[in-house]
Amino acid sequence: GGDNGGGGSGGAADGAARPPLSAVLCSHPLPLVMVLRAAHGCALFAAFDLVPLWCMASRYAGGLALTEEQLGTSLAAGAVVQVVFTSLAMGRLVRRLGLHASLTAGCTAAALLTLCLLASPSATAERWWLRALGASLVYGLQTSAMLLAGTALVSMSNLLCARDPQ
Repeated sequence: GGDNGGGGSGGAADGAARPPLSAVLCSHPLPLVMVLRAAHGCALFAAFDLVPLWCMASRYAGGLALTEEQLGTSLAAGAVVQVVFTSLAMGRLVRRLGLHASLTAGCTAAALLTLCLLASPSATAERWWLRALGASLVYGLQTSAMLLAGTALVSMSNLLCARDPQ
């Protein structure tokens, strides 16, 4: 007899033929999850690039007119919000809501917070630190929501890959 020690080369030795990789990659809902992961990645990349540019743009152009030092301070404060959310709330939230609801909540909250960031009353404040404080708080919450959605998407794709190992 042949070696059935778990080498896992597929075929008749494993008892049943495995479906081709193309069939696994096209099986519901893997393509949707991959499209959502790609769209989420684009949105996250845009937020990481566009928000700092908006913060540094002149007030005449609709930006916050922050200096590089002020922007750095603002982004660091936003990162503190992300660390607190990730450390204390995100895991509990995903376990409580489940993956689908976490994805929906994260994407919805991120979209709404992006609109809040642009329409924030602090954006028109005269003092730079009020503009920076408002931007860092909303940006920290927005990126935390994006992290929640991203965590759900990565978990979904990992579960789907485990379902049909190749």
